[in-house]
Amino acid sequence: MTDVNKEPGQTTGREAQMTTADAQRLIHELRVHQIELEMQNEELRRTQQALARERARYFDLYDLAPVGYCTITEAGLIQQANLTAANLLDVARSALVQQPVSRFVFREDQDIYYRHRKLLLESEQAQSCELRLLKRDGSPFWTHMNATLAQDDDGAPTMRVVLKDISLRKQHENQMHIQSLVLDQIQEHVTVTDLNGVVLFVNQIEERALSQSRHAGIGKHVSAYGHGPLADATQEEIVRITRTQGAWQGKVQYLMADGSYSLRDLRTALIKDEAGQAIAMVGIGTDITARYKAEEVLRQREQYQRALLDNFPFMVWLKDDQSSFLAVNKVFATRFGWPSPQSLIGCNDFDIVPPERAMQYRADDQAVLASGTSRQVEEMSGMGEQYGWVETYKSPITVDGRVLGTVGFARDITVRKRTEAALISAMAESEKANHAKSRFLAAASHDLRQPLAALALYVGVLKNKTEPDQAPLVDKIQDCVDNLSKLLTDLLDLSKLDAGVIQPKPTDFAIKDLMCSLMTLHCAEAESKGLRLRGRPCGVIARTDPTLLRRILDNLLANAIRYTQQGGVLIACRRHQGKLWIEVWDTGIGIAPDQTGIIFEEFRQLGDDARNRGSGLGLAIVAKMANLLGLQIRLRSQPGRGSMFAIELPEVHVKPPEQAQAQPVTLRSLRIAVVDDNPLVLHALALSLESHGHQVVAALTIKELLERLGTQAPDIIISDYRLTDAETGFDAIRATRERFGADLPALIITGDTDPTLIRSMVDRGISVHYKPLQIDVLQALIMDATEQR
Repeated sequence: MTDVNKEPGQTTGREAQMTTADAQRLIHELRVHQIELEMQNEELRRTQQALARERARYFDLYDLAPVGYCTITEAGLIQQANLTAANLLDVARSALVQQPVSRFVFREDQDIYYRHRKLLLESEQAQSCELRLLKRDGSPFWTHMNATLAQDDDGAPTMRVVLKDISLRKQHENQMHIQSLVLDQIQEHVTVTDLNGVVLFVNQIEERALSQSRHAGIGKHVSAYGHGPLADATQEEIVRITRTQGAWQGKVQYLMADGSYSLRDLRTALIKDEAGQAIAMVGIGTDITARYKAEEVLRQREQYQRALLDNFPFMVWLKDDQSSFLAVNKVFATRFGWPSPQSLIGCNDFDIVPPERAMQYRADDQAVLASGTSRQVEEMSGMGEQYGWVETYKSPITVDGRVLGTVGFARDITVRKRTEAALISAMAESEKANHAKSRFLAAASHDLRQPLAALALYVGVLKNKTEPDQAPLVDKIQDCVDNLSKLLTDLLDLSKLDAGVIQPKPTDFAIKDLMCSLMTLHCAEAESKGLRLRGRPCGVIARTDPTLLRRILDNLLANAIRYTQQGGVLIACRRHQGKLWIEVWDTGIGIAPDQTGIIFEEFRQLGDDARNRGSGLGLAIVAKMANLLGLQIRLRSQPGRGSMFAIELPEVHVKPPEQAQAQPVTLRSLRIAVVDDNPLVLHALALSLESHGHQVVAALTIKELLERLGTQAPDIIISDYRLTDAETGFDAIRATRERFGADLPALIITGDTDPTLIRSMVDRGISVHYKPLQIDVLQALIMDATEQR
């Protein structure tokens, strides 16, 4: 009950007494608690001291323990390690912290570590294993690892690992294993007998080979095993030699249970006691049956290879990378005058040939070794009478990618080289004769063309001045000139073909038009001989050079008419074996089978002299032109019944081009400069040109021409190729162009047929024409040249 008359903060007497008692009691309790607290602190201090002493003892034991301790996190990182573990790994303890354990596990033992780690985490049961760890230098050592599962301060699982070095134990176990294997091997190969040869111990190999138990062989004499033809001694001899000399070594051959023989390499020795007295004999044998059989196979192969090499008709040899001979055959030894192939083994080229040749052989060997590729050469080889040309093949010997030497083969080609030399000499003589022929023909052609050119020009002038009743005589003179011109034209064509200056110009043209034109040309000649000239043209279009083809067919028709006395000649366009051919048939004298291969040769004519008209060059020109056009020629003939010549044609199915209407040529008077060192030709040429209304300035030399021209330019210059004082038509053209302009039209007229000269003329790019020229042809050439300007 509250006293309402009491002031705040004022107590009654009773309340004061209760407060004092409570305070005293509280003070007493506080003192008691203080005493208890001091006692607890003292106990805690003593406990901490004890723990500190215990911890110190624990860390001393942890760091100085003879085994390695470490703690590994769930991620496989080293969390803590003692000094022993650090020393085992030869790594500072601080450097181990946070390092992955796998870094220190031997690569081949990684699976062992991870397998036991997985078992520990899954089963929470302690795991142990033996594995190899790596020191800092990478060297492995054997350890016994014992691992248990624990938790760190955060409750995460950790591995506590104890490592014990067992390298010495492993080494001892390995030695014991090796000794056991050696002992097993010894037991498998050793046989022990007494000093008289009675068996005391039989090895396992002989036990299996003889198909009897080891005990069954004990007590028997070694002679019971028998011996064969490959043995170096009998069993009794082996016992006697061992007993007297203390040891024996050689091959023995045992008779097996199945009747076969086993060959062994046997070594025997005496067994002595501590006093040095012989008490038994021991024999150690190695079965060499398989090796002997393999060696026998190799020996047989070597014999086969030797027989093959020695009977090989070529030289064969093997060399090492220093060019020393490893093997040669008999042919090689004989070639170099050595008694046998074996005597050359180990020698080199400097031992068998002069130094300069040896150096060349060595250089070839080094080239093959360096490049790793084969080499083929023709060289001189051998000694004495065997010295001659050989064709040599050298190849590298490669084993596992390494070039270890060379192998060589050489066959004698002396006869072939002599034949080639004789052939080259004969070809040179033939070429020389051919050149001489060409020079002779060129000179003869030039000398004949000069008067013929003048004669042709004079005949042209004579035609314009001859009375009608004298015209037949002039025509006969013209025929003679034409025939002679035909002969020289054949020579010129042959020279052009030999020089290679004729270039085909393919174009499309109608076969029918060409054949009709040729029939018109030869119709009169055929009628004069009483022959019937017939044609069977076709309506196709062919593509080739029509000018060259026309010349080929013209020669074939001319020959057919010339060598046919009765009957007729047929030119026909036909198909044969899928190709288009133009065939020329005649009923003439025919050609014998043994002569069909020579009729296309130059200056080759068949039959008697009465029938031989012409130059003998027609078919040679036909063959060369056909070859130039890439066309084939067929021939079929029967003596007394006639011949058939056919030329192949490529066919083109296109519409024939329309013929352009010929435009009339308007002739005009020109100022023409002419230079020729032949007065007759110069006079005839000037007279012919003047008869056609031209003004001609003629001269025998270049100097004379320039003096006569003065300052007035000519419309064109015409020059012979050969002039006086070693000057040429090119010099004349150059001199006049230097005075009157580089575009001055020019023509060169020549009678030369030398292929080399013809080629040089064409290379100059100046129009060249050949004597004799008809005045109408020359007039057309002049007009073409001047109109182009």
